[in-house]
Amino acid sequence: MKTDREAPSGSNIDKCLVLIARAIREHRLSHAYLVVGPPGSGKKEFMEKCAGLLLCNAPDLSSHTPGACMSCNSCHKFQKRVHPDVLDLAPQGRYIKIGQVREMQKILSFAPLESKRRVCTITDANRLNADASNALLKTLEEPPEGTYLLLAATSTSRLLPTIVSRCQIISIRKRQDRKNFDEKMTGAGLPMDAMPFLGYVSDGNPEIAVQLADAGLMDIRNIIMQFLTSEYREVLFFTASHAISHPRENIDMAIKVLYSIIRDLILIMSHKDNVSSLLANQDRAEELVKLAQETNYDSLFSYRRLMEQVELYLERNVNPEMTAEMLLTYWLQHHTVTE
Repeated sequence: MKTDREAPSGSNIDKCLVLIARAIREHRLSHAYLVVGPPGSGKKEFMEKCAGLLLCNAPDLSSHTPGACMSCNSCHKFQKRVHPDVLDLAPQGRYIKIGQVREMQKILSFAPLESKRRVCTITDANRLNADASNALLKTLEEPPEGTYLLLAATSTSRLLPTIVSRCQIISIRKRQDRKNFDEKMTGAGLPMDAMPFLGYVSDGNPEIAVQLADAGLMDIRNIIMQFLTSEYREVLFFTASHAISHPRENIDMAIKVLYSIIRDLILIMSHKDNVSSLLANQDRAEELVKLAQETNYDSLFSYRRLMEQVELYLERNVNPEMTAEMLLTYWLQHHTVTE
């Protein structure tokens, strides 16, 4: 990802808007922006202002205070939430589903009705399920002319790396967050090489990272990695299943670990060279590269669907050990360790 495609660390909403205004002036708008920041950081406000800027007929694109004119017909309709060229995708239930993405794609196949541009916002992109994510990739790869997508997420952790790679990232995370995170991790006596993983599973929240580490997250990851990379998976199956589901909180941590592994495997298969620095599990890169050799995209997408189903089961209080067995059985049935 090029550095000029990202908002400077520590930037506020106005500085992020300057990047969009500059792209409009220089005729180099990306068709998709991923707005990343923790809860309460202002992602929704930024997307609102950005959408208004893109739809306005006479926007102020000055260097310091860009914004919509707020007086043209397009601005009036946008303020009243009746603009025909604005489309919003939000979860129906727990997830954004493939039917919603397909309906969006039908609408986007037509030209904008009133403005020069059409804006589609996905305000909770972390909730795209596996099928919806796969379908969205087609739009990101071949975006309709005049259409711009704004995706918002607390982090990139639950998004497919292939979606992230097709978006320009606007980060509104404060500069001190990373420094504060590293200091707290070091102060808690956690290993430096595990910082990327802990940052990933905690969405960069140092308090949550320390809590997860204290609850045994690193041990859970070791158990899962040992199971996935061993040629004796059948022997380890019941021990691993019990360990990641007792106590009940362990299964939630196991799911976080598995999401990080799936993400990394997709990254490894997408980027053949120099991928280690992009991984969440950087300290387990060698093992993951070997694991990637025994799987494929279709298998990983199927596994993501299974994980989504497991999360629904857990919400309905299904026995956690049963769900743990589902997660591990898949690897026995679909993968064979190569030595």
